[in-house]
Amino acid sequence: FLVAERDGEIVGFTHGVVTEDERAMAFIRASESLDVSADDLEAALHADLEERQIVTAVESRWDPDGLIAQYNLSLAQTALFDATEVRVRSSDPKALISAIKRLRLMYEIHRVDGESPGGAEEVSDREVVVTGPTHLFRATRRYGTRFARLLRSVAKADRWHLEATIDDRGTERTLELSHEDPVRVPDAEPIAEISYDSGVEADFAARFTNLDLDWDLVREPEPLATGTRVMIPDFAFEYAPAGTGRGDASDESDSGDGDFRVYFEIMGFWTPEYVEKKLAQLADLEDVAMLVAVDESLGVGEEIAARDHRAIPYSGTVRVKDVAGVLR
Repeated sequence: FLVAERDGEIVGFTHGVVTEDERAMAFIRASESLDVSADDLEAALHADLEERQIVTAVESRWDPDGLIAQYNLSLAQTALFDATEVRVRSSDPKALISAIKRLRLMYEIHRVDGESPGGAEEVSDREVVVTGPTHLFRATRRYGTRFARLLRSVAKADRWHLEATIDDRGTERTLELSHEDPVRVPDAEPIAEISYDSGVEADFAARFTNLDLDWDLVREPEPLATGTRVMIPDFAFEYAPAGTGRGDASDESDSGDGDFRVYFEIMGFWTPEYVEKKLAQLADLEDVAMLVAVDESLGVGEEIAARDHRAIPYSGTVRVKDVAGVLR
């Protein structure tokens, strides 16, 4: 076998399949039939291989400045994948909160006294604190992608300041960015309009609006004061006697001036720490009618009831008849 292997190598490398003359004649015959020169045919024989392809033109969606802007934005977004918390103040807080809710990020809103951070004038006196992906116990990758996308909305404001706590392999570091840094959104692409991120909310809204009730469903109602913080419930039920309802889930900006509202919060995928903060907010609400749909896996229904709010347990989907029964 060793002799046969040795002879095979000699034949393969020394003699080849055909002689050089036979190979040259094959090129000549083929080139004549294709009406090209033998040299051009030989040069093009392996031109389809990727390593032999020649770049003749480049079409790019970026100019040099746009490429740098996209690079800086991507670097900052990558850093936020390792954030445990981000604190943001913006000159356009309404757009910021709207983006956070549509991305379904976990957040709190605090009132802040004193001067704006980093010399950023004309920013809101409300600081939005967003829970980062590394602070979760599951669904980190999907949440982290949404979390990084938030920076696009932050950077679109005229004035803003962001401070993030980064988990650098066990070492806590702080990342600070503002409108004065070279972080901007090239050819600003708005966040996709995600009316409802979770199937639980979308399913509930669709089924509720199909009922013939004297209540309108309002999405993203006005903020509610909870001590030094602010809470924005998922929905509000606005009393509208028969014949006056809009019959569809509407934004707060389109809502009417109903005489009575019942607010509605859905507690689903939340960390234990976030649940505790939310319970504290519920405890600080005064003179507000609040319903809370609670995922049974959280096990906090009794604690919500102890804070004088009606808890509606659910598993998988919120049962509309349970909510309608309370409203009646």
